[in-house]
Amino acid sequence: MNRDIYSIAEYIKENVSMRDAIVRYHHVGTHRGRTSCPIHGGKNDNLGYDERVFNCFVCGAHGDVISFVMQLNNCDFKTAVRILDSDFRLGIESMTEKEKEEAAKREYERKTALERERARVSLNNEAFRAFAKYKHELKDRNDVDSNPLVSCHISWCDRQLDFIMDGGDYKDDPSVAIASARQAVEEYSKREAFSDG
Repeated sequence: MNRDIYSIAEYIKENVSMRDAIVRYHHVGTHRGRTSCPIHGGKNDNLGYDERVFNCFVCGAHGDVISFVMQLNNCDFKTAVRILDSDFRLGIESMTEKEKEEAAKREYERKTALERERARVSLNNEAFRAFAKYKHELKDRNDVDSNPLVSCHISWCDRQLDFIMDGGDYKDDPSVAIASARQAVEEYSKREAFSDG
C-alpha cells in the first residue's frame, strides 16, 4: 500500500479502535470505557475512552489511537504508525528485518506482561476471598461481643479488603496470616473460658 504517512494514519484510526489498542498494549481489563492509565502508571480507573479518543483525568494525556501509542512508547508519529501497522497486521507498509524483530519483541513483552497481570489479579482475588471468608467466620462466632480479638481481626480484614479494592497488590499468600490470627482468637477464647470456669 503506497500512501503518505497521514493517509496511512487515517486508515489506522478507521481500523484500530481505542479499545483494541488499550486491550493490546495495556494488558488490564477495561470496564465501560474506563481503565487505569498506563501512561502515568495509574491504578484507578482514571482513563476514559470511546472508540476513537482517550483522556486521562489525572495526567492529562489525551488524543487518538496514534497519540496513545506515541505517549505510551515515548516515540514520534511515524514510529507509532509503524508500531500499530505491525502489531495489528494491517499490511500498510513492508517491514524491515529490524522492525520485524522489534514487533516480535513487543509481542513477547505483551504476552509476558499479560501473564504477570493475570497472576497478580489471581493472587488479589484469592486474597480477597480469603479475607472475606475469615471476616464472615469471625462475625458468626458466639463470642463476637466478648472477645476483643474478634473485633480487632474484623477491622484487620476490612483494612485488607479495602487495600485490595483500592488497587493495592497483595503479594503474599494470606493463609499463613489468617491461620495465625485464627489461632490467637481461639487461644484467647480458651483462656477466658478457663478463667470463668
